[in-house]
Amino acid sequence: MRVQEEILEKAFALFVDFVSRQDSRSFTTFSDSLYVDQEENYKYQVYDEAKKFLGGKISDYQWKIEDVGSGKIQKSVNQAIKITSNNLVFRSNFRSYLPDLPDKELENILFSFYKNKINPHEAFDLFQEKGIPYQLIAYLFFIKDKDQYLPISQEQFDAIFAAMGLTDFKTSRNASWENYSTFIDIIKDVREFLVKKGTKLKFQSRNKANRM
Repeated sequence: MRVQEEILEKAFALFVDFVSRQDSRSFTTFSDSLYVDQEENYKYQVYDEAKKFLGGKISDYQWKIEDVGSGKIQKSVNQAIKITSNNLVFRSNFRSYLPDLPDKELENILFSFYKNKINPHEAFDLFQEKGIPYQLIAYLFFIKDKDQYLPISQEQFDAIFAAMGLTDFKTSRNASWENYSTFIDIIKDVREFLVKKGTKLKFQSRNKANRM
């Protein structure tokens, strides 16, 4: 599923106008916008803090197979979810967290997932079988690798996708690995478009500065 570039161009023009008004200055690049930094980059601070609770980088988590069933793994993952600044997971009910009581089967899934012993598709299905909601599954993927995976807020993204003309694609009540993979692919298309636009604007800004 691809996003029409014409729609992205129109949305980007509105975005530039909005951010320029928020920053009280002309938008040039994403990295130079105070508004974008405040509204979007916090998620990477959440990621870094979550990694500390998980105990390391990918394939370097400080868990041993003997920890499965002890509750240690669930506790560390829950700490990574309950970060004070984390608004990537709704806190409306207890399903926003993992169970407090040790669940050996769940801990085995978490251990296998973060240690790269099972593929993402299998991990997603197993998390679903344990009753973990879509948004929390996406968060577990995100804090594993922010370069491959993304957090999700289904209703918000569905509204955005509808505005982009993707009326046939919905994430609400459609939790599955296929749905999540499609969601990531769509965001990657948008990200690639934004990177190109950001580079172009930065180049134009430099040229303008050089002419002055």
